Amino acid sequence: MADNGHLQTNEFSLDDMAKLPPLQQDNHPNDLLRRYSIARNEILTALQMLYQLAVERHVGTVQSCITDIRQRLEENRFNLVVFGEFKRGKSTFLNALIGREVLPTAVVPLTSVVSIVQYGETDQAFVNYLDGRHQAIELTEIWDYITETGNPKNKKGVARLEISLNSPLLKNGLQLVDTPGVGSIYKHNTRASHEFLPHADAAIFVLAADPPISSSEREFIRYVRQWVPKIFFILNKMDRLNGKEREESLAFNRTVIEKELAVDNILLIPISARLALDGKTKGNRDQLKQSNITEFEKELDAFLMRERGQIAIVSGLNGAQRMASYLLNGIDLERRAMEMPIEDLDRRLKLFNERLVEVNRQKEENSVLLQQIVAKRAVERLNNDVDEMKPVQLRLLRQRLAVACEEGNGGSGTDLLSKINQLLPYLIGDSLSQWQSEEAEKLTVWLDEQLMPYTERVNELIEQVHRISSEVFEVGLGSFHIDETLDGKGQFYVESWRIRVKFELSLTLLLRLVPEKWVKRWLLRVAAHRLWDEFELHAGQMQNEFTRRIKSILKKYADQVDDKIEKTIFSIQSAIRDAMQVKSEGEAAMRAEAERLKEQAEQVITITRNLSNVGADLTINQPVEIVYSV
Repeated sequence: MADNGHLQTNEFSLDDMAKLPPLQQDNHPNDLLRRYSIARNEILTALQMLYQLAVERHVGTVQSCITDIRQRLEENRFNLVVFGEFKRGKSTFLNALIGREVLPTAVVPLTSVVSIVQYGETDQAFVNYLDGRHQAIELTEIWDYITETGNPKNKKGVARLEISLNSPLLKNGLQLVDTPGVGSIYKHNTRASHEFLPHADAAIFVLAADPPISSSEREFIRYVRQWVPKIFFILNKMDRLNGKEREESLAFNRTVIEKELAVDNILLIPISARLALDGKTKGNRDQLKQSNITEFEKELDAFLMRERGQIAIVSGLNGAQRMASYLLNGIDLERRAMEMPIEDLDRRLKLFNERLVEVNRQKEENSVLLQQIVAKRAVERLNNDVDEMKPVQLRLLRQRLAVACEEGNGGSGTDLLSKINQLLPYLIGDSLSQWQSEEAEKLTVWLDEQLMPYTERVNELIEQVHRISSEVFEVGLGSFHIDETLDGKGQFYVESWRIRVKFELSLTLLLRLVPEKWVKRWLLRVAAHRLWDEFELHAGQMQNEFTRRIKSILKKYADQVDDKIEKTIFSIQSAIRDAMQVKSEGEAAMRAEAERLKEQAEQVITITRNLSNVGADLTINQPVEIVYSV
């Protein structure tokens, strides 16, 4: 125990995970599972006790954090995410693992939608939209939502697809995640894969035997390693090569990966996902054997048995220790305040408030800059993009209209008018929805970059509040760092409005008065004017909606980060005022409160010791190297 009464607790890192005991040959798997089950239950018990203390002490931030930690442990979720470049066979590989052709495979790229395959009593799929809606669909309808053919550039506004299957592979909380291919012609696909990395507990990186590993794949492997402690490597499409070519491809790709990760002895298993899927769905043992997928499945089974629990346990343990430390710091602040004379306490509280004047000034300055500068620049950026878009779209729209009129050259003027009436809404809607999706992505990336320094400043202000408190009240406080970034493109998704474009009926009467040789030329000219008028109208509506949402998002962001500073200050002031109130009630009230705080402190210390013992039980003296393998 440190001088201030705190227990020293250390968080576990990826290096510490390497020290967790591997599954030895003479250990029964159930013995290891029982150890992790006991550790998990002890952590959950500690979290429950800490939650009750947080409720007693009215610390809402700790309550919400504990709820999130408990949920992850209790649900036993584990995201095994498949990454790789476009057309390496990721979806086919996942279908082969599942043993069913569930995920679409196509010669065209999939959308930016991430697909999560999880366990369910019945087979079904759910579409989660960017605007918060949820929709149940049939498995046969998946194609319409996650392929560029069925949902080009994600015009339907799909956030993610969840597929529930009654599969033994998924029964214990394992979730298979299919990400869009990086390196395709669609940048939003690459971005979606990068954004899912923080949610990956382990990764499968799919390469192809032909062509060999590319420079962009090497770069992405390095990036994945920064986030994921376990990477499996697959070399797919090996059935396309003969024996000598297969050995050369394996040797080349293995050497490149080892060089990128600075490790030796990478296990790279060659498979054919297509043969594996055919073998499983058709019951063809020869194809299944030729596919070599069983070798990967053995490695995966061993990993899930041996290492999956380690990652979940370490994460829960770290979180519980942080919450215990935060609560103990708050208790120490109150106990320290109880020991001070009320006059001294009042003087220190006034000094604390005086020193917060500068903090509040900086906080207000940040808020003003955020609203006046960032919001203004964002709207200016949007307006510039709209201005650049309009002439380009005008030219394209006129070209498409002219082509349509030329194709309808064989009919009458009335027939052509009917065709134009049907075509105009489609032209406008198609043009705006594509641009809208691209603009939403651009604005989200830009705003994320702009908000990063503001988040850092708020963190610095919170740290400053803690330093002032420590200096004034002579008690150190733990802190939370905020991570207030935008949720992504969904914040900007503009629900499609009904587009209605139609000529007045009186125009059809004029067709009878105009010579036939002039009718189509006249219709094209009138249609072009009407097309642009309607395009301007709907583009303006979309621009206004984007502007409104930009301001709304920034206001919400500012409120959230300001609230974190206010809560930090309020929690310190409340602890001091509570102590002053108790002291004013006399000796009996002070003794009762001191006893209550002592009991709370002892309870947290006991919980922390138990958590430290859990960590000690999971470690060994000799480090064990984490091996990257398939």
